Amino acid sequence: MRTTYVRTHCTVRPRKVIGQTGSYLERANDRIWEEPLNVFANSDFPEKDSKDDIIRVYITNLPRESKALLRAAGIDSPEISERSDSTFNYASFLQRIELQGLYEVITSWIIGSKCYVSRRYSETQERRLLLFRELCKLFVSQSPNLKFSIILDVIKRDEFFHFQQLSDIIPSNSILEKLVGHTGHVREIYGSIGKTFSEIKNMNISCDVYDNMGLASLIDQMRENTWSLIISGTPGLSITESLKRKTHLLTSLEITSDEPFPEIFVKCQLLKTLIIHEAHESRVYPSILEAFANTSFIQLTEFCFYSEHPVKTSFISNIIRNTRKTIKSLRIITLYKEVLFTDPENFPLLLSFIPSDCPHLRELHIPFTKTTLDLMYNIFRVCNMLKIVILDWYDDPIEPQSEFFNWAENLGKSIPLSLISLRVKGCMGFNVEATDRLLDLCFRRKIKSLKLTIDDWTFSEYFGELIEVIDKYILQGTLHANSRLTLRRGFNVM
Repeated sequence: MRTTYVRTHCTVRPRKVIGQTGSYLERANDRIWEEPLNVFANSDFPEKDSKDDIIRVYITNLPRESKALLRAAGIDSPEISERSDSTFNYASFLQRIELQGLYEVITSWIIGSKCYVSRRYSETQERRLLLFRELCKLFVSQSPNLKFSIILDVIKRDEFFHFQQLSDIIPSNSILEKLVGHTGHVREIYGSIGKTFSEIKNMNISCDVYDNMGLASLIDQMRENTWSLIISGTPGLSITESLKRKTHLLTSLEITSDEPFPEIFVKCQLLKTLIIHEAHESRVYPSILEAFANTSFIQLTEFCFYSEHPVKTSFISNIIRNTRKTIKSLRIITLYKEVLFTDPENFPLLLSFIPSDCPHLRELHIPFTKTTLDLMYNIFRVCNMLKIVILDWYDDPIEPQSEFFNWAENLGKSIPLSLISLRVKGCMGFNVEATDRLLDLCFRRKIKSLKLTIDDWTFSEYFGELIEVIDKYILQGTLHANSRLTLRRGFNVM
């Protein structure tokens, strides 16, 4: 029996799926049937793609009428022979299918190779479309609650004929769980998708110099329901106008760009998640943050800002203050020490807002300096539900050592009991006495299994002693066994 490795959400576990009995499948976790074509290689034959095994099983599940059509079209395979029969209805367990990936697997199976010339691709088109249609009919008939997604980053030759068939197979007004697309694809692709699906829950758009009327029309015809958007680059005029009419329904937004488009997102009051990546500094355009600085967020729980160039802290402060104290995850990440804020005098003010405006924080990733050391204690004392904290030290080492000892002592007194992971990055000047005092206070306060990571490149002369301190508190149960010290990037001493 062969073992097929199936990706289940973010976890990959071996499941003996192909060839199992019905009783095993009925007991199996439903999650292994979400997008089962997203698999690793066969464990018995690593050079062979296990997608071939899975597609053969589904073809074997086809009804006799479909197999007869395939044979008449010239598809010769044991899976569709008159004597072929399935011992179990695997298709009935399917919960989600990625349609473009299915078509790619069918293409490889029909042609017999992943590498093929254009002539061979054209010659097999009718057979590929036929098998795609018959499999989709099977899946829909056997799994009434089947969910669909489309990832167009693997599309070849801008082919869209297989999508044109879906409107006659998939029930009307169906929901597309996820669409990953690019503005460079031909508009007919998005037109065909729009004829089948009336709602898209999650959209991921990569924009370049192309505008795309087909994608714009698809956005326009979406039902008035909440949705999520990931967008990179700057959209063209038609897509921009379509997004304006739909962004008020967004609950999750992730932007990667070096140019703002504030006119699109001024009404995003329903956002629960806002993630912004400013990849490059622009001397012509203001920060993307400015688009959200005056937005009143009703339910924002996650805010992440990543930048490779200085920004105004006032923009970040306004976003935090314009929430209803709902933020649970706050991550402000800059690339390196020199890249921080254009108005450093306002940076302490930003940190002072966190306790009052984010009292329910569970996760915090933020830079800090000598001018904001004391503010960190208050954040820890007030935000007493924190679980994960990452602190980026963007200053010179703390001197003298007595001052660092005081910082470590105050930190040990204020760390919330809920904390499960603390990482300190940067050359703060950790020493043996201060580290031991910090952890002793954690021990006395009965903090258990704290995963402590210290990335400090100033303690090389006594790192052996620091390791002994860490080991002691691991044995006592204060620290998690995965706690570690890092002397420099890429070299862990624990």
